[in-house]
Amino acid sequence: MVEETETVVKTQGRNSPLFDSKDKPLPIIDIDSGQEPRVQTGIGELNRVLGGGIVPGSLVLVGGDPGIGKSTLMLQTSHALTHSGLRVLYVSGEESVKQTKLRADRLGALSAELYVLCETNMERVEEAVDQIQPHFLVIDSIQTVYLPEVTSAPGSVAQ
Repeated sequence: MVEETETVVKTQGRNSPLFDSKDKPLPIIDIDSGQEPRVQTGIGELNRVLGGGIVPGSLVLVGGDPGIGKSTLMLQTSHALTHSGLRVLYVSGEESVKQTKLRADRLGALSAELYVLCETNMERVEEAVDQIQPHFLVIDSIQTVYLPEVTSAPGSVAQ
């Protein structure tokens, strides 16, 4: 006779809560939210839309119709952030580094602290982040980026 034991390991699955907390519901007016510091983008209107600037550690998704100027805005913002001494990695999955440089030339958005990479493989993007250690990462466009271990197409829900 052989006794078999099963070990259950709790993992973060689709239906698992993000926080394993014993907190009780609180009235929202009783919660101390403090003031989150914000990084000024160098573009007043963008700061206003973002509630006063970019919250460190946050993710901002810029959306809009094709040709509306998302890439131009992000390149201008990336350049403006470098004026504050911040390093930015701008990853393009749709334009070559040469095309991005030509756009930056046209916009007057050249900076030694603005790094450009043409890549769609997220693992390579992560390697570049590890190498450059940027303060900000811009991915243009997120729907072109993929994880090699996920078999679905870039831009799909699974990716």
